[in-house]
Amino acid sequence: MFTAGLAETVQDVVTLNGVEPGMISGLLDYAYTGQITITKHNVQSMLSAANLLEILPVRDACCQFLDKSMDESNCLGIHCFLEIHSCTNLMNKAKTFILKHFQEIIEGEEFINTTEVKLIEIISSDDLEVDKEETVFHACIKWLNHQQRVPKSFHHVLEHIRLPLLTPYFIHDVVERTPAVSESAECRSLVE
Repeated sequence: MFTAGLAETVQDVVTLNGVEPGMISGLLDYAYTGQITITKHNVQSMLSAANLLEILPVRDACCQFLDKSMDESNCLGIHCFLEIHSCTNLMNKAKTFILKHFQEIIEGEEFINTTEVKLIEIISSDDLEVDKEETVFHACIKWLNHQQRVPKSFHHVLEHIRLPLLTPYFIHDVVERTPAVSESAECRSLVE
């Protein structure tokens, strides 16, 4: 930026957008001392700043911190955050954690606030570990019930639930009687 003849070369003040001042201060201290303090309160901002400025040792330290603090209550958020910042190794580890602990994760706040795209990514995985497919259906309905508005595209979610693994009784007694299914021609077609 400063040596390639860009506008910043002649500016007295350069604005770094998307980076908190405290994080720049911490990264400058790291540059001179080789030490940095990472906490649960600053880890995301620190990782974002280190990633933007390509300070890989700090980025890796933030990833290690997130790895050690990952549990059922925060793994979805960690996965999505790491996806944005292209921290592939830990992102994949977080996804594996999500798929393994799905039954516990669906009880948390992060699950009901996840996006439709992320929900589909999770439930469509062949590595999803659940005792029975009914759990996946109930989880998707729980997610649907917490959306601000009922997505007209719920059939996109439903098509990734393995309906043939549901018992005929469950399909008749629960799935067909769920308003999101019964009121959608696309959903009814999938069930039929």
